[in-house]
Amino acid sequence: MSHFLFDDITVVNPLNNETTEVLRNAYVAVRDAKIVYVGREREAALAALEHPLAGYVEPIEIIPGRHRLLAPALANAHNHMAMTLMRNRRDDANLHDWLYKQIFPIEAQLTAEQVRLGTLAAALEMIRGGVGVSADMYFFNEAGISALLEAGLKANVALSVNPRLTDAETASFEIDEAQRQMERIADFGRGRIVPSLMIHSVYLFPGPLYAALSRLGTELNIGAQMHFNETMREVEECLDKYGCRPVEFAERHGLFERPMVAAHCIHMSESELKILAKHGVHAVHNPSSNCKLASGMADVRSWLAHGINAALGTDGAASNNSLDMFREMRQAAFIARLATGEADALSSATIFAMATRNGWRALGFPNSGQISVGAAADLMVLNTDRPETTPLGDLPAALIFSMDRGAVTDLMVDGEFLYRKGEPTTIDAEKLGYEVRAAAASLIGD
Repeated sequence: MSHFLFDDITVVNPLNNETTEVLRNAYVAVRDAKIVYVGREREAALAALEHPLAGYVEPIEIIPGRHRLLAPALANAHNHMAMTLMRNRRDDANLHDWLYKQIFPIEAQLTAEQVRLGTLAAALEMIRGGVGVSADMYFFNEAGISALLEAGLKANVALSVNPRLTDAETASFEIDEAQRQMERIADFGRGRIVPSLMIHSVYLFPGPLYAALSRLGTELNIGAQMHFNETMREVEECLDKYGCRPVEFAERHGLFERPMVAAHCIHMSESELKILAKHGVHAVHNPSSNCKLASGMADVRSWLAHGINAALGTDGAASNNSLDMFREMRQAAFIARLATGEADALSSATIFAMATRNGWRALGFPNSGQISVGAAADLMVLNTDRPETTPLGDLPAALIFSMDRGAVTDLMVDGEFLYRKGEPTTIDAEKLGYEVRAAAASLIGD
């Protein structure tokens, strides 16, 4: 594995929700997939790259830092990756009509190979946009994981579970099958895949399933991904059916006993926010998808006020219709200001933290999303020598309001470049484009 020196570069590092550290004329050294030096002394950076075996030094690749920013790779904390195959389909429906009349019928026809290709297409799009880790909540998990490992991305993959899991006998079978899936992930995941359970929502499965899923998560010692309070219809139906709101229902069934990534969280009550905070649930804001499906506007400030870890995600490409986290950051800023009438509703520092360190933490990679000694080398390089960032002005505001994914020149994950000088290194983009178009045509019929 090569050693790397980011040479005389500007470092943009999210310290917390309120503070972004900017270190100019800096040197960052990467050795064996870890950051081993951050500072302003070039000789110290080079010394940190010396191999621990006396007398032997690995080759060092120098990455020039002129007109460049070095930032943590972005984290897409809610996604359905293979839905790239359904992009730009039925763009004028609310969530329930869109799901039940358009998406679910298409998904019933999916094959493992189509999921592999759709996942690989999502990975390529995100790599080009500086994303180093993504949630994935979908089917044919092994096909999806195969694509992720081919691309080199890290991911939190929600294992799909049979919705007929309603009694002890089937629960035992599903536990055994999920355990086998996890063992296979451990065999070839190389630490880049964090498994979780896919618990879609409170409205999709029969009631007895949820307690069984809680037991399954405990048995496997893994967390879960779930949609919460995405629409008022979801909340009202839960009240009618179970006599409580969705977050209250989940707590009653023990779904927060293991780590939970909760997507959307739009129509929240005060009591539900307190429940999320009490259990350390990670909440994911999906502003573009929420707008496109007319679901509502999440009050992210209330999440933060309750001490909830707030992350950012695109949702799937069928409901966005992009996996561009730069666009998502800007959308989050605009929506917060529009909803509150306050220009400082969500600061640039907060949004940048949501898209980086908070998202990595939510997805189970707490040693990523920051630029510090000992952290994983999950990094992106941004070109500031472009008309839209000249002059650069304030950071991180420039990342939120001026930059787009076209600024990304390089993406490093675990000390390996997945994107170098504007070109993907792990995926044949031309070949994949042909295969994805063919897969989408066979699935949808045009």
